[in-house]
Amino acid sequence: MNEVKILFIVENTISHLEPNLAFAKKMQEFNSDFKIYFCLDQCFKEKVEGYGFVFFEAKSISPFLRVKNIGINYLQKLFFQLNSNLYELRKQELAGYLKNFTPSYVFLDAFCFSDFLILEDLKISSPACKVFLVQSSFNTYKSRFNFPISSRIIPSTKFKHILWIKNELEWILYFLSRKLKRIKEFIIFLGFDDYSLLKRKICEINKQYNSTIRLNVKKSYFLSFCDLKEIYLVPKSLEFMSHEVNNGIYTGLLMSKTSSEILPNIDFVSTDYKAKILISISSIHNVYSEEYYLNIYKVLIYLTNLISDCLFVIIIPEKFQQPFMLKLCNKNVLIYDYISQQYSLFKFDLLLSHGGTNSILESIIEECPLLIVLFNKDLDQNGNAARIKFHGCGDFVDFRVPLRGWVEKINFILANLDFYRSNIKSIKKRVLLENFNLENEIFS
Repeated sequence: MNEVKILFIVENTISHLEPNLAFAKKMQEFNSDFKIYFCLDQCFKEKVEGYGFVFFEAKSISPFLRVKNIGINYLQKLFFQLNSNLYELRKQELAGYLKNFTPSYVFLDAFCFSDFLILEDLKISSPACKVFLVQSSFNTYKSRFNFPISSRIIPSTKFKHILWIKNELEWILYFLSRKLKRIKEFIIFLGFDDYSLLKRKICEINKQYNSTIRLNVKKSYFLSFCDLKEIYLVPKSLEFMSHEVNNGIYTGLLMSKTSSEILPNIDFVSTDYKAKILISISSIHNVYSEEYYLNIYKVLIYLTNLISDCLFVIIIPEKFQQPFMLKLCNKNVLIYDYISQQYSLFKFDLLLSHGGTNSILESIIEECPLLIVLFNKDLDQNGNAARIKFHGCGDFVDFRVPLRGWVEKINFILANLDFYRSNIKSIKKRVLLENFNLENEIFS
């Protein structure tokens, strides 16, 4: 078979990159003639090349993102918006890469969805090139019993009419909030806000190419395009209900263990503790300040002081480890800079996590119940936590509630481990039975 070239354009976070790497690895296992390219920040070069893929450094950013998403201040962003610099810089960079090769398939991270307009502008999305949108989160579309991905509400099999009304109200509030944010940005960016520029660019491209690109706005978080097929890099079994997603494909379980992983030698054989608990929130780093995380770890250590009959292993990256932490720790606490959850969760009775998709999948495969600690009310960890509770695989707690509330939930899960493990085994079986056929779903 002739070599097939595939391009991944991925958001610059490890939580987005890892499922895309696993997806790409599955493609390469399906067909060794696939030549796979990744475009993202330089700091991920080693990881991408470690999988055997070609790395391109993305020096530009995907256009039409809010200021807080791109690390520049208001005046810089306004300058870029007024001069269309963000779009033009990205277009020049992608055009430069595409001079070297012409991909047969392009997979766009949902966060970078507006790059589709650049690809269309470059005439890459021709009949010879298929473009897909890739989501590393669960379903974010509005449907009868699907709440916004940032919602902590858990559907019930009872009172379906009341649930439907609650669902509608949740979405109305969500869309109203989004509308108000857009009005605010329209005003402060003098009409050159992201959404307005996006709509203008769509009109320009439709007129230039006689195309019919339309936005699908019935979605929480990232917008999408009505005619783009979306790929969910998660198992469908973990969704709330067995509802269908228009134009959407679920890949099922995507996890790839690498032989280079090193696991510290943690010997639990001789311990007399009633349970072993792993605390890992490491993948949300670099979002907030160092002081923010130091406070989080201090709270977590205080929590361990309240449960002296359990052994705790806390993952704290070296840059956040402080002498005061060791002084606060009792003898039932071990601190590590890094532990591979994929290789160690089977040794634990409970995982305390921030609720990232990767951690959830690892906990299910290793049959370890979860207590998800929610640090905000905006991100998809809230919807992840609701799904975990819905399926009886664990529970969640708000970071701001008193620690006695945490202790009560931990003690309840530990007292009902058989119940939670039974549910996890059931959901794991369903996840492993999911069938995703690359040939029929994508490469047909």
